[in-house]
Amino acid sequence: TTTALRCQSALLSVLKDLTEAEALAVSRAPEETIASALRAALDEVSLIVGTAYSDDVLERIFSRFCIGK
Repeated sequence: TTTALRCQSALLSVLKDLTEAEALAVSRAPEETIASALRAALDEVSLIVGTAYSDDVLERIFSRFCIGK
C-alpha cells in the first residue's frame, strides 16, 4: 500500500540520518552538525508516527552523552 511504501521510505531515511550522525560523532564533528543529522532522523520518525518532536529530545540526548569530547 501507499502508506507502507511511505513508511518504508521514511525508515530508510532514518537509517541514513542515524548512520550519518554516528559517523559524525565518531569523527568528533561539531555537536551542531550531529544534532542536524539527528533532527533530520526525528523529522522522518514524526512522519511515521504522526507526532512532532521538539528540541527537548535533542537536549536530552546531548545532556546524557558527551559527544565529541
